Amino acid sequence: MFNGFVNPVAVCASLFVTWAGAATAVHASDYMHTCRVEGGIYVIDDGALYETEKYKGGSPGEPIPYRVISEATHSEEKGYCISWKQKPEHRYEFRVRRYKQRIAFDRDGQSWELDAKCALYGDGMPANLDCDRRVVTDRVGSPELRETGWGIEDEREETATRWTHNGSEMELRADGQSRIFGYVAPRPELEPFGVRAGSVLFDGQLDGERLEGRARIFTKLCGEISFPVRGKIERGGTRIVLRGRTPILTAACRPKGTKDSELVFEVKVSPIVGGGGSLPFEEAIEFFRSDARLMFQVAQLLKDAKTDMAAVVCVGAALGDQWTHLSRTRIPPFECQIGKTTLVIEGDVEFLGGDGKVLGRTEGRSTTVPASAIRSATEVRFVRPRWHVRY
Repeated sequence: MFNGFVNPVAVCASLFVTWAGAATAVHASDYMHTCRVEGGIYVIDDGALYETEKYKGGSPGEPIPYRVISEATHSEEKGYCISWKQKPEHRYEFRVRRYKQRIAFDRDGQSWELDAKCALYGDGMPANLDCDRRVVTDRVGSPELRETGWGIEDEREETATRWTHNGSEMELRADGQSRIFGYVAPRPELEPFGVRAGSVLFDGQLDGERLEGRARIFTKLCGEISFPVRGKIERGGTRIVLRGRTPILTAACRPKGTKDSELVFEVKVSPIVGGGGSLPFEEAIEFFRSDARLMFQVAQLLKDAKTDMAAVVCVGAALGDQWTHLSRTRIPPFECQIGKTTLVIEGDVEFLGGDGKVLGRTEGRSTTVPASAIRSATEVRFVRPRWHVRY
């Protein structure tokens, strides 16, 4: 059974390249410089601003002029990759930078100031080689699996579910056939080995009920090591087992053999959500009417779709029957189909007692609250609304 360690200095892990509010595995011979702009209507590609719908359609048109008001680096990594297939060894340098921008521009008579979340990735590694050994030589800050409070998401149709692995909380991100397991809350014993929220354990592809890709080990002496694994989904989709052969390394960080490894993931059942269902758009939007930017976005989408609120239906989560007073109460996220687009509205939830005191809250994708809130909360309040548009 794989227990998270490979020799005394190793532990399974890797790193996300975080962009557009989502985590993305980077593969060989990549270049990416992309910003996801708040609200999802606009995107920045290699320094040029476009409307997302036209950009995704392959005819972005002329870039929209904009200016950068402020910029701050969240994290940056520099280092090199080595492929053991190549002899003699050659170091391929890489750079990963994640940063925030505040941009301003004029569009259709409206002045905009919006936040953008950006990532720059580049390496010179040939596409036919794998990065078997990845060494970070310079790091500022640390990558996160997901950063809350942005009000933006990746435009790809991703889903994420929570799992457990060897005492750590994980997130499985699905985008088409792509699957990525990343750490959300690593168990404390892994911290000395550099594992943190945002470290990737596996990235690969789904084919039916089978998964195939590469897992990672992270060593103090040799950097990050990847190796192939494959496995399948079991127990009705609640358990995933991946198997492979972990490299055994010499003191010079060269492979001298392998040993069997097994990675087991089990789905984590949400303690507060009991299902979902439909609700009128006016009911979903009522919680967020005080957010002027969201309401402007809603008005624009309704206008483009030539419809009104009464014709729109949303889907939302609902609290489970274990809630004494709030069973079946609707909570975000809400997904509302408006014409050919989907407006996804998220927000943190506060659970209030009869005296108005906050008994518990969810933040981001967290679904854990104290048992006292489940027993005694009589009201919900939604704060920090976030949204994006899916085309």
